Amino acid sequence: ASGGWEDIAARASELLPPGMRIYVGDSGVITGTLEGGNLHLAVQPGFMYDMFSAQNALLTFRQAAGDVLGRPVNVTVSEMRGGGEAAGRDIEELIKFKEVHITGGK
Repeated sequence: ASGGWEDIAARASELLPPGMRIYVGDSGVITGTLEGGNLHLAVQPGFMYDMFSAQNALLTFRQAAGDVLGRPVNVTVSEMRGGGEAAGRDIEELIKFKEVHITGGK
């Protein structure tokens, strides 16, 4: 799928420092979902989340998405939900997941 997460991840890999680049292709660490003008990143909790939710990382993904899609994109990030137990959580609990938003600008 052209212009999808794979393309954005490939572009972000060119822009990110080597220590982060190696994780972008690993769906167990980070995945992206594109909906309209919004790219949502789901990142492994803990150290990886801290690294990929940093403002410079989010700005890099925003630039990568903009380069691939040719239009401005908002980027949000949240922690991945693990299997098993997380699947049974209700929507009220999911709403409490922390999110970081980077919006606007060119």
